[in-house]
Amino acid sequence: MKNNLLFDTAIFLEKVTDCFYAAKENKWWDNDMKKIDDDWANLSEIIDNKTNLIASEAMEMFECMRNGSYAKPKSDIYLDYENMATDLYASLFKEHVKDTYEDELADVYIRVCDLVGFLLYFELAREAKTPLLEYDPRSKTKFLSDIKGLCKKGESFLESIILPIQPTEETIVGSIFKDFLFCCLDSSRRLTDYFLVDIVDGVPESKDVLYYCSILFPHLLVFVEHKEVNLNYHVKAKLAYNTTRGAKHGGKKF
Repeated sequence: MKNNLLFDTAIFLEKVTDCFYAAKENKWWDNDMKKIDDDWANLSEIIDNKTNLIASEAMEMFECMRNGSYAKPKSDIYLDYENMATDLYASLFKEHVKDTYEDELADVYIRVCDLVGFLLYFELAREAKTPLLEYDPRSKTKFLSDIKGLCKKGESFLESIILPIQPTEETIVGSIFKDFLFCCLDSSRRLTDYFLVDIVDGVPESKDVLYYCSILFPHLLVFVEHKEVNLNYHVKAKLAYNTTRGAKHGGKKF
């Protein structure tokens, strides 16, 4: 199915698992988890930071579009991350894809999935009454199974709440981009409100996590369709490239 990373809940949750685990294993979440273990009130600041990073990636994506910086033609065909030597792949990725529109678009999607993954991980740890740094889902497969159990909405959930948008050059450079940034930042406030109320008052309904993040997708779809981006490839390619960069991407800080 075209754009199934945006419309198929089962595939979306698989990407959530891949993106969150990639960040977690690279220790990007360690400091944030410690802050939340120390005081749950820190969750608000962390959600704000992560959604601001989504907006920042979106700004970089738009800048690439403005400058005409796109991946080299057919790079998603001949740049084979599964069968190339690591050094060769990293070198070719930097030459053909890095810091292009497609690369930044993949970064937006990866950051959304990473945030969703963390929030679902947070709820699983809470259910287990275990500090975040001590919680152990045992494996990626078990984590994926657990978050599917939390969501309980089936494969049609995302499709049922997203209205496809037919992109035009006018909407891409105008209101759609501004609306997308607004959704990035407004979803931060709503996520924060949801979690802080939930901590005090009651039982979590994890579908809200998917809902607040997936309100970004009608706008993201416009940018995917703009250049007929093979989003599935570029997300996998960027995750593969990140594995070549070392712990915390060589000490980079966010």
